[in-house]
Amino acid sequence: MRLEIALPYPPSVNHYDGHTRFGGVYVTAKGKEYRQMVALILMGEKKGVSFGAAPVSVSIGVHLPLMPQLSGGRPSRMPTFRVLPP
Repeated sequence: MRLEIALPYPPSVNHYDGHTRFGGVYVTAKGKEYRQMVALILMGEKKGVSFGAAPVSVSIGVHLPLMPQLSGGRPSRMPTFRVLPP
């Protein structure tokens, strides 16, 4: 069995975490939006998928987003996460 999931590229650390003036750290609105988007994608993709007690191999391929000024306005590529049984 092979499960392949394409997820959107996460926001940068500077946009994901925010800092209070007292030294605290919190997840920004962009970070929360990204978490919710990924959760919805994963919930939709994993329905009916079970590996039981079998060992699982994970392969992660990351494709950095293309810079809009260099890509001619084409949409960025999405990172791909694969779960492969051994």
